[in-house]
Amino acid sequence: MADQESYGDVIRRAKRAERAGWTAIGCVSGLLALALAALVAGLLVIAVAAWFVAVAVR
Repeated sequence: MADQESYGDVIRRAKRAERAGWTAIGCVSGLLALALAALVAGLLVIAVAAWFVAVAVR
């Protein structure tokens, strides 16, 4: 009977697993936001370069 968990142990382990899950979700959403920001920045650089080319050609 010594290997049985108490109710408090089960609750603590469930809360720890939930926190780890939320941490993973936060990490993935952070990476997605970073990728989106990089995409927007890249498009902005391309747009500015195209504008400079258009001004230089004119």
